[in-house]
Amino acid sequence: MQTFIVSAEEAKRLTGEVVPIEAAPGHAHRMAFTIRVPRGVVCGITSFNSPLNIVAHKIAPAIASGNTVVIKPADVTPLSATRLFELLLEAGCPPGHINLIHGPGPELGPWLVEHQDIAFFTFTGGTSVGRWLRKYSLDELPQLWNVLVGDMSIVGPRPPLVTEVAEYEGSVHRRLFIKPGMTGLWQISGRSDLSWEESVRLDLYYVENWSLTGDLMIMWRTAKAVVNPKGAY
Repeated sequence: MQTFIVSAEEAKRLTGEVVPIEAAPGHAHRMAFTIRVPRGVVCGITSFNSPLNIVAHKIAPAIASGNTVVIKPADVTPLSATRLFELLLEAGCPPGHINLIHGPGPELGPWLVEHQDIAFFTFTGGTSVGRWLRKYSLDELPQLWNVLVGDMSIVGPRPPLVTEVAEYEGSVHRRLFIKPGMTGLWQISGRSDLSWEESVRLDLYYVENWSLTGDLMIMWRTAKAVVNPKGAY
């Protein structure tokens, strides 16, 4: 119950933010602001241990922020999730706003992560499932949403972490001249097997030598990289 109370209270504070930019050159009398919007369909996959608590932590924040939810509980502990859904529907949660799907993970997992209507995933479970998702890059499919809203491209430099950007020096900042991509030279050249220096070199080469032909070549080689997942961990 506490999880739902906390999430409901936080829903009151899902506001945007005004970003001061007037001091920047060329931005006089301009204003920038951010807004928060729902992602859409959120899929939660949970583990067998603490089944009620984990399911609640998947559902409450998602519906509090305006999303619909699909929950796939562990097939060995489904009863608590089922009862929780019954109580939520009895309490007035609109049908279709929360959805429950039962079944074995090896069968339902791939189907869920490949579903085009799911915009965001939250997963709690065994490392074997996580390794399988990472091996075939299925955990990257939600990035299609970022492409649709214009935050990413299909092909581009590797998406950087905020902590990485804070440590950029010199020419490394040129990586930010182009939107990050779901795939790129890093993806088809070894991924996590590459060193930081090699990753930066590939990204800068892409930024400075972009071409449509190059993008098509990368997309073609990405299919091979997914089937033969070298460096995917």
